[in-house]
Amino acid sequence: MVLRSQALNGWILAFILAFGGGCQAFLAPQETQPVSPPDPQPTSDVPRELAKVSLPPYVIEPPDILLIDVVKVVPKPPHFIGTFDVLSVNVVGTLLDQPITGPVQVGPNG
Repeated sequence: MVLRSQALNGWILAFILAFGGGCQAFLAPQETQPVSPPDPQPTSDVPRELAKVSLPPYVIEPPDILLIDVVKVVPKPPHFIGTFDVLSVNVVGTLLDQPITGPVQVGPNG
């Protein structure tokens, strides 16, 4: 008899939890959220996307930390020309309509 009443109590509790709870927020918001953000004050000194300002030049001082990434370090002489080096070429004595001058990059095949 005790098992039957415990089983009945369990079924009643399961029924109440399954159908009596529903989906709802525990803490409903007290105020409604604005649909669009408020417009900035017209006298604001803060830079905006459409009202950009130039900042004064920055002076590096302690305790600033600099991070410098070196792409390629040129070694001390004698330096050998390597792949992807850029050479400035200026050939004298070429035809006037076919000058050979300007920067040239060394390709992967040399």
